[in-house]
Amino acid sequence: WPEPFRHDANLYAVSFLNPRVGWAVGDRGTILHTRDGGETWDLQPTPTVGRLESICFVGGEEGWIVGAKTIPFTHRSRGIVLRTSDAGETWNEDQSLLPGLRGVHFFNEQQGVTYGDPSAMYPSGVFCTQDGGTHWKPLTGQSKGWVHGSFQSPSQGTLLDRRGNLFEISNTNITAGPRVSDGPQLAFRLRELPNGRKIACGNQGLVSIGDGTSSAW
Repeated sequence: WPEPFRHDANLYAVSFLNPRVGWAVGDRGTILHTRDGGETWDLQPTPTVGRLESICFVGGEEGWIVGAKTIPFTHRSRGIVLRTSDAGETWNEDQSLLPGLRGVHFFNEQQGVTYGDPSAMYPSGVFCTQDGGTHWKPLTGQSKGWVHGSFQSPSQGTLLDRRGNLFEISNTNITAGPRVSDGPQLAFRLRELPNGRKIACGNQGLVSIGDGTSSAW
């Protein structure tokens, strides 16, 4: 996309290294960068025109962005994985066959997790890496597609699917948990607190708190 079309793009995620330096990402491959705590934002060169949905930095220099682009003439998506090793000055796209991705979380420069749409080749839609994203290993299990996740370690976390159901990750296995709401409301975002309690929010004013083990929150 030409630069003017990125100035009004929808934005989906933001990440700050410190109180002054941060990024925001969104549609049309948009990457915005601030060095003054968000007072001003500059567009950065981007290698993709796809939708960027999540960004994560570790250690100040290493960062990752994930997203999705639609395969023409199909209803399938293909994942986007961008990486920087110079604190966001340049972003390079990894060529992968992953399906569309919705979120990414790295625990250090080598260990990370990403999640998104399932595919025939990768029915779980969840992947982990031990080498900084050079290779991604799919987890076992099946899903209808993930919208958000919260992780405590590379082998432990909670995922939220499109139907508002929780799933637990333990030792690379995915097991079904409770639904966040019994009504028409759907949860879109999830956060796990240090004490193990979980908070989910979604449409129609949904805010729900639970321990993730009961049949209903």
